[in-house]
Amino acid sequence: MTARLTNDEVVDRALEALRGGHVSTAEIFVRDALSGSVETKDGALEVVTARGERGLGVRVLDGQRIGFAHTSDLALSGIEACVDLASRLGLHVFDCLNMGSSFLDAVLNPSA
Repeated sequence: MTARLTNDEVVDRALEALRGGHVSTAEIFVRDALSGSVETKDGALEVVTARGERGLGVRVLDGQRIGFAHTSDLALSGIEACVDLASRLGLHVFDCLNMGSSFLDAVLNPSA
């Protein structure tokens, strides 16, 4: 099992992937939230629930084109895939609007 990356490491990996893709402007968002609840009945503890959510969002800006992707897979491969998708969508968003769903399928699944 691989070690969990810290939020700073997630950002660093995303920045490395963005630099490798020759992106000039981008935003990286990391969400790391915990929540919980406690339910009682007649003064007795019934249910204790704890939840956590963690994820990465990447917005790539290319002139007037914007691509955005997000993931909860914070392994290196998940981070790289998120950056790659945001980059590809940023480059092709207007093409997708003009050319229809078959072009969008080609952008989202380039190996298909």
